[in-house]
Amino acid sequence: MSDNLSSMRKVVEWAEKRGELLTIDREIDPIHDLAGFIASMEGGPVLLFNNIKGYPGCRVISNLVATRKRLADVIGAESIEYTGKAFLDLVKNPIPPTVVANAPCQENVITQDIDILKTVPVPQQTPRDAGRIITGGNVLVKVPGTDAFNISFHRMAVVGKDYTGIALSELRHLTEIFLKARKEKKPVPVTVNIGGGIGTPITAAGATTSSLTPMGYDELGLMGAIDRAPVKIVPARTVEGAWSLAEAEWVLEGYITQDLVHEETHAQPGKHYFMGEYPGTLGFGWMVPKFQVTAITHRNNPMYFFPLASYLDALNMMSCLVEANVYHAGKTVNPDIFDTCYVLPAMRGYLGTVIRLNKRRRSDDGFETAFLLSAAASSGELRWIIAVDKDINLTDPNDVLWSMITRCDPKNDIWTIRSGAAETEHTGESGMGNKALLDATASWDSAKYLERARFPKVDLENWISKEQIADIKAKQACIGHAQTLVNLAIDKEGDWSPKGINQPYKGPAVE
Repeated sequence: MSDNLSSMRKVVEWAEKRGELLTIDREIDPIHDLAGFIASMEGGPVLLFNNIKGYPGCRVISNLVATRKRLADVIGAESIEYTGKAFLDLVKNPIPPTVVANAPCQENVITQDIDILKTVPVPQQTPRDAGRIITGGNVLVKVPGTDAFNISFHRMAVVGKDYTGIALSELRHLTEIFLKARKEKKPVPVTVNIGGGIGTPITAAGATTSSLTPMGYDELGLMGAIDRAPVKIVPARTVEGAWSLAEAEWVLEGYITQDLVHEETHAQPGKHYFMGEYPGTLGFGWMVPKFQVTAITHRNNPMYFFPLASYLDALNMMSCLVEANVYHAGKTVNPDIFDTCYVLPAMRGYLGTVIRLNKRRRSDDGFETAFLLSAAASSGELRWIIAVDKDINLTDPNDVLWSMITRCDPKNDIWTIRSGAAETEHTGESGMGNKALLDATASWDSAKYLERARFPKVDLENWISKEQIADIKAKQACIGHAQTLVNLAIDKEGDWSPKGINQPYKGPAVE
């Protein structure tokens, strides 16, 4: 993919050229209606709303990479199965940023009488939400003592005219920067950038513990590699030491202070849901650091990026760095046996992955443990890692489950490990969590009893019309596992010899 996607406006042009842009000109309310519309378009086109009730001249964009095929094309992957491989290459080949004196993001600058909700079309997702919450803001901070920048997503509830809460989770670099500043009793100068190039949210979504992007890795370089162009940055107007993304649509300048605020705007904090979070469940509000806004800058006719945290647009972005970490770890253990990895949608971006192995001989048995452990260690938030054989379509959850049912011995092939680098949402112990490792591969000696049924490819036009074939294929495409099974067919001159599990899966079910 050679397209320059260094601004949200270039992304719109790219999506339109691909026939994957849906423009809505009729007025839509940012309170509830926007979220409802976006949720109904899951897995669909890029959405551009040109008429936002109460916000003349403002637009909203969503569903940027709501399909894995679109994501694969953005990062230059050969197919959706090899996103990790392509993203690893981008991580290793960053494009350095450039500094500019003037930038589109500062075409309009507001420093007096700041009122976030009167200026920025921040939606409210459901009537049960705690309030209006920024979900598409990317916090840019310069890593102290270095020339590197960190960028990350954080939910930001607008609880005052000129300030928000900012949720700082464990296993985040910004959290470490904040904790150090707290010891020194200093605020953290940052900008919140909404709607930069396509590399901005994808890089920010991967903001988890990673050996590939440790503290001090300049994430602006990764953003540039994804955008296919250097990221341009400009000094913030009102915050010394802070920088803005020059191509951002909106920028909130300010400081993360040492004050704490409650995220909810309800009269009874703690008794209401906050919003739909990435695991797919409703979260709750907490006491969090305060983000004090000192300026709002924006482009003319700005676009507000609005992802739903629990839907595919966000989850696909989150999976990129996880897959790159696991791919790197697997290839380090043994590049010949490890094939690839994939985060299924139900694994919620961070929480699980499937790894596919290519056993070649009896001596390869036993490597599964090394691959599972290395994958578990590669990313702090991974909880579930499943190993499958080379004949499994790891992008199809039904095929992965079939492998677990037929090739995994529940007594001997499933185990848990205690980890100090694990997501702790379901534990009461800070910094500790459990990870599950499942070996759903067949041993070399048992493979001959577990080879899946395959049938010869035939020319369907010998019996039915092209129109009938096209109609049936379209219906099969809506059922991923049906297409997986169809793709198992072998050419008549193919390898039908009884060598056990010998036929690699040829391509994903649904791109």
